[in-house]
Amino acid sequence: SEAGYDIRPQYSEVSEFCTELTGITPEELEGEKNFSQVCDMIKERFPHLKNYTWASYGDYDRKHFEEMSDLHKRPYLFGRTHINIKNLFALKWGLKKELGMRKALRILNKELVGQHHNALDDALN
Repeated sequence: SEAGYDIRPQYSEVSEFCTELTGITPEELEGEKNFSQVCDMIKERFPHLKNYTWASYGDYDRKHFEEMSDLHKRPYLFGRTHINIKNLFALKWGLKKELGMRKALRILNKELVGQHHNALDDALN
């Protein structure tokens, strides 16, 4: 089932650039939980998450979660094994370089659905 979590920033602000990129405004995050609270919610919903391999399109999400976990002094939520789908896609299609999600979807004759760079929409794409 789908699970989307919005996180209220504690050490930064949502910039205009971020809003343009993700569609998320500072006002939308005002009542949301912080990183540590969301980690607790995820851990409760998915108690064995550390036991699984996980994937993301590119390496940004993995690195960002590691950095945020360190910043908030939280244990890393995810399993140690991560698959970079962006890299795997390039290998599968014999490409010389990795492609952004939009270009990769074009190769698959798929349309980008939702707001690009919105975490849940990107995961569903």
